[in-house]
Amino acid sequence: MFSCRLSELVRYGKSESKFSLRVQEESKNLCLNVSITKKDGISVKLEHNARDVKEMLELIEKCLGEKEIHYLPASRSGILQAYRVITQAIIQTAPLAPIRGFEIRVSGIIADFLGKLIMLGKSEKLTQMHERNIVRKELMNYFEEKILEGKLESVKSTEIEIPDIMYLLSVNHGIPITRTSSMVSELAPLVLFIKYGIVEKGDIVIIEEPEAHLHPEVQAELAKILTKLINELNLQIIITTHSEILLSKLSNLISLNILSDEELLKRNYSRSETLSPQKVSVYLFKKVDEDIVIEQINVTEDGIPDHVFRKVIEELYEETMDTYYSIQKFKQKL
Repeated sequence: MFSCRLSELVRYGKSESKFSLRVQEESKNLCLNVSITKKDGISVKLEHNARDVKEMLELIEKCLGEKEIHYLPASRSGILQAYRVITQAIIQTAPLAPIRGFEIRVSGIIADFLGKLIMLGKSEKLTQMHERNIVRKELMNYFEEKILEGKLESVKSTEIEIPDIMYLLSVNHGIPITRTSSMVSELAPLVLFIKYGIVEKGDIVIIEEPEAHLHPEVQAELAKILTKLINELNLQIIITTHSEILLSKLSNLISLNILSDEELLKRNYSRSETLSPQKVSVYLFKKVDEDIVIEQINVTEDGIPDHVFRKVIEELYEETMDTYYSIQKFKQKL
């Protein structure tokens, strides 16, 4: 998955890395504890009523079903800008690597991401099938009109050619993705993966910092679209974020869920743009001494607690007001 030695998963300054994988289903509560050392050593221990690793894996497979996991890395915008060059370079140099004695190393996450970009529009029949999916098509039209203000298309001259990704401002006018704004190239992978059927209904999508390069107004709109994807395509979306705006908007969408359809309509919202608190889990990562502590935040029908995302905004506001009054006092003395 990571295309690296196990020892590279150990944090700097630490001698080992430990993590646990817990799977719960009805009466079963299985926990797998894994320890990795700097010398590439690995130990695995099962807890509770698990008889063996096979039982654990079977339960994990049952929970995941046929879901596929799609990872959109934080570097997706840069990769997309140059993915044709990167892919062609890897293909051209791979046969020479053993002869010239160098190693081509691409992390599993990036390799998977590149592979999916190459597969865009591979099958015309598959593409047409997904275009006939009304829900998917309406979602993507909403995404492209509300945020991108243009359409994204994967264009291939031949079946074996690496596709070009075009941003269409109109039917007769399009520009390559490499010439678009960072906002468009940042969001393009998510749009294209859904549009061309790479992401299927019920899949798991992991997005690092979806707010990157987005105007605050667009971040708020993106929260609504992510919510629609969860409700209408049954996607499980996992995000990492530093955005108070994105979290604040998601919190509002959770709060709105309690209202009737009639009340939502008055506020220009649809039911699919609200989130049930049962569908949301929030974890706060914070540094305590030399360790990172993960705190689970209790999400209720009132939304996500303010302290998770409003601290910085409140501090800035207080600083602004303090600065304002200090300046007024200073001017009065002149």
